[in-house]
Amino acid sequence: MQFIWAVSKSYLQKHSRKETEYPTISHCPHCNRFINLWHHGYYERHVPTVDRVWNLDICRYICPHCHKTVSLLPWFLLPYFQYPRDTILHTLREHFLSQTSGIISRQLNQFYAKRFMGNLKAIILIFRDKGFYETLPENEKQKAIKLVEWLQDTCPSASIQMIDENCKHFHNFMAL
Repeated sequence: MQFIWAVSKSYLQKHSRKETEYPTISHCPHCNRFINLWHHGYYERHVPTVDRVWNLDICRYICPHCHKTVSLLPWFLLPYFQYPRDTILHTLREHFLSQTSGIISRQLNQFYAKRFMGNLKAIILIFRDKGFYETLPENEKQKAIKLVEWLQDTCPSASIQMIDENCKHFHNFMAL
């Protein structure tokens, strides 16, 4: 299980693991108890960018009652996807505009586009639930471009550090 942490990319790049102020999690999503979870180490996540691969430490927590773990995932990473959120959105936008992207492979680009198009109705429903009532184009590609643009505009403020358990569906638009 993963909690989404609204923390800026620059904050994590500037601070080491020891300098980073990780939040306290006081609710276990597995056993539903209101109990402070204990820090339970870190795992390394490789985040490829245009010019280099950035190594990021992901903080883990464990419930003292049920002994199950939770990871604290920064908002700019998607669970189970290697590339960061902004790279995926940029690639999707270029794909739907029939432009080529030199960032990722053609095969991965096709996979992202197919997954996104498969989730189109669910993404629209989530936006409608969040109050986005703007009319969408009838053309599927144009609709996808508009949704990608909306997703690019829906990121937490860099000054806010919080854990958002309620935005899982909104956050991971690429989930099955």
